[in-house]
Amino acid sequence: MTEILRDEVFPFLEKTYREEGILDLRTACLYAMGEVRTRKSRKFLEELTGDKNRKLARAAVYSLGINSGKQAVERLAAYWTDPGKRRLGWTAAAALGDNGDLETINPLRQRYLDSSRDDEQIMAAYTLGRMNARLNDDDCKSFLATDIIPYLNDIFLGDGDIQARKRAAWALSETGLREADRTLFLVLSSDERGDIKSTAVASLGSFGGREAANDCITLLNYGDNPENRVLAAQTLAMMNNRRMESTPDSLIENEVVPFLKEIWSEDHSSAVKREIIKGLGLAGGQEEIEFLEQISANDRRHRRDIRRAVRRINYREENGEDWAVARIRKMRRISGCGPAP
Repeated sequence: MTEILRDEVFPFLEKTYREEGILDLRTACLYAMGEVRTRKSRKFLEELTGDKNRKLARAAVYSLGINSGKQAVERLAAYWTDPGKRRLGWTAAAALGDNGDLETINPLRQRYLDSSRDDEQIMAAYTLGRMNARLNDDDCKSFLATDIIPYLNDIFLGDGDIQARKRAAWALSETGLREADRTLFLVLSSDERGDIKSTAVASLGSFGGREAANDCITLLNYGDNPENRVLAAQTLAMMNNRRMESTPDSLIENEVVPFLKEIWSEDHSSAVKREIIKGLGLAGGQEEIEFLEQISANDRRHRRDIRRAVRRINYREENGEDWAVARIRKMRRISGCGPAP
């Protein structure tokens, strides 16, 4: 079989890659090379990681992680310490998280323990969390709970570099552990403002569990901060778009959407109004398009946000899923991209 892969399959993939003009087909060739696992295919992929086309470069990096194992950790972790290759670093982490087996956990854990750089430790933490969500290994889960989550909490809840805090949020969300969801919800329901709060909403909405959904329902119904209630509504809508059992359609139709429409009529800042519009884009249907278009006719300030919300509703109606859900699903195995913090 090795000779067939080396002498027939890889030459065919290389020839197709070099002669094909369609980007998606060239990308597919690179993913297939990751499955071939020969010396020539690895060398070819390593050369392509420097391609000027970012999609091809990231596909090559991801494919190098398909074989996983200790060698893949050593090869791909090199991207974690280079700020200029951050997107490739996320792709490398995604590759290891999606393909690593139980034997990959130990070198990743050691990489985390040996490093003194936040960039590298956050990437290793993200990868271990993504692996744990797939493998559900008791030792990995214990390490995440006792070592990694406290470390990520310190970064995320601290007042340091905003980009590091956002990366820590995504790493927390990938663990799938209740302790991580609590930290994300703590920021969502806090008085903090800006990008870090939006990141908490996005990461919790994308990966939060049942208990986090219950927390958001409580905040929606009983919170005393209007903006936080709106953000809870957004998070529940994102969870519903993932088809979580704890956020059924009835919750969105009977509680979330009516709340967003009702609160629009109250006297709130422009920033809160934008969040309401975003929430309607996440949760609404055709009736909400009419509601938004009526707003647009009378309020020029929010027309751009409204157009985006309407496009989002139309996309969901036409494709049967929200575009963020489609993007995450594609990220997992097709595009080889990690989150873009």
